[in-house]
Amino acid sequence: MAHGMGGTLLKAARERGMGILCMKSMIDRAWLSEEERYASRYPKSWCRPFDTETEAGLLTAAVKYALSLQTDTIIPPGNFDHFAFAVDHIDDMLNNPFCESDRALLEEHLKEVKDLPFFGSEYSA
Repeated sequence: MAHGMGGTLLKAARERGMGILCMKSMIDRAWLSEEERYASRYPKSWCRPFDTETEAGLLTAAVKYALSLQTDTIIPPGNFDHFAFAVDHIDDMLNNPFCESDRALLEEHLKEVKDLPFFGSEYSA
């Protein structure tokens, strides 16, 4: 949402008749330090995913946003918690599509993290 690059990629893929894999819908941002990464519940993730327990609302809104872009497949981070979350909540997310309250939640969170790196940081894993 913040950088607008997804729209450009989606347009190009659709023009070419390609399927669309969404790989970062459950990711909040890059880790800021090794300490943050290894103190988290997800030290194996190369970037910081939304927490399935404490940030379920943000996580759900983010996945619903990705679904609203008509992606074909959503790939969760490489841990069981996020895979299980997706399986357990996909029907609800599909039956209750992305809405203005989801957008407002994500936009509010974006204000908090907009200056933090998404793809990388000075911390190198």
